[in-house]
Amino acid sequence: MLSYIKQTIKSFLNNFSYGIFNTKIASLSDDPFHVLSILLKKYQVTTIIDGGASIGDTSSKLRQIFPHSKVIAVEPFPKFFEFIQQKSLVDNDIVPLACA
Repeated sequence: MLSYIKQTIKSFLNNFSYGIFNTKIASLSDDPFHVLSILLKKYQVTTIIDGGASIGDTSSKLRQIFPHSKVIAVEPFPKFFEFIQQKSLVDNDIVPLACA
C-alpha cells in the first residue's frame, strides 16, 4: 500500500515537473570531492599535484579520499606555505613545494 501511495505522489508531482529524491545523494552529487572519488575509484591513485595549494585544506581532503596517495602541495606564497608545512608534519604524505 505504501509503495502505491509513493508511486501515486511521484506520478502526480511529475505532471508538474517536480520530483522526490534522496537529499543525501543530491548533496553528495554537488560535492566535487565525492564526484572525483567516484570518477577515479577504479584507478589506483598514487600521486596528486595540488597546484596553488593555499593553506593545504584541499591537500588534506584529497589524502582522506585517496589514503594511499602522496599529495604534492605547490604553493609559492610564504605565509600559506607555512600552513602546508605544518600539515605535512602531521601527514608525511603531503609534500610541500614552494614554487610558482
